[in-house]
Amino acid sequence: MQRDDMLAKVEAAYQARRSGDFAALEAIVSPEAKFCYGGEQSLLASVPASGAGGVMQAARELFERIEIRSLQRVQAVAEGNRVAILWNTTLVPPGGAPFDTQMFDLWEFDEDGLICCGTQFLDTAKLVAEMQ
Repeated sequence: MQRDDMLAKVEAAYQARRSGDFAALEAIVSPEAKFCYGGEQSLLASVPASGAGGVMQAARELFERIEIRSLQRVQAVAEGNRVAILWNTTLVPPGGAPFDTQMFDLWEFDEDGLICCGTQFLDTAKLVAEMQ
């Protein structure tokens, strides 16, 4: 799969998650797609969607629990069927103030060009503090 195609699908996935358009997300994500966070495991229980397991469930939980106000790609690297992306983002918890942070994602694609695995690294301590 080409780098630009993978980047376009990841950006479309984020747009679908941001807007709650889960039908659009289903079109680019494998039904068996897995999602997990990397980072300090002791803090992950407090992070929205940490126990989701699947990309679709995680997207639904995150849509309900935290708004992505802005998302700007800083850098991306592609290799084979994977793309790694560093983002600058502004997140907003329900009833909370917006805060800036960075996220680093690793997305994998299956032979049909669908997202099959997502791993996200973020400042878990900051997110947990902002969510409280």
